[in-house]
Amino acid sequence: TEETKARDEVLVSRIHAISLVHEKLQHTSGVQNVDTATYLQDLYERILASHPMDDIVLTTDMTTNIEISIDRAISMGLIVAELTTNSIKHAVGEGTLHISVALHRQNDSILLTYSDDGKPFPEDFDPAGGSSLGLKVINSLVEKLDGSINYEVSGKKSIRVLNPV
Repeated sequence: TEETKARDEVLVSRIHAISLVHEKLQHTSGVQNVDTATYLQDLYERILASHPMDDIVLTTDMTTNIEISIDRAISMGLIVAELTTNSIKHAVGEGTLHISVALHRQNDSILLTYSDDGKPFPEDFDPAGGSSLGLKVINSLVEKLDGSINYEVSGKKSIRVLNPV
């Protein structure tokens, strides 16, 4: 069924987020941190390659050399995987999907900005009280990172996650 296929795609994205960190660690000894920009770029390549939708345009603006701990990298990767998979799921059959991801240092934090031009959030969208598993996972991971999240509900869909380094 379509529901089973969608769940499988989310699961595959989550597996990519975790396995990619482990692969990077296997190739380097004694490393305790991960370069966030490189990790997220590699993660995007895997997520997009595993989805059947051909009409996806990804724009990235990521500052390199922002290193974070392995645990924080996995959490951030899972957030990105959830957001991306959700965007793709809701855009199938809707034409070209444009996804934009920016990652920058902001004082002692990392600012991750994610947006897409797919279906906007509904006007009654409540990210804190939402019942979707994806939203619960994202909110839980942001909380684990001691971060904050802001959902833009009007116009172009945009999510900003601010995490302490």
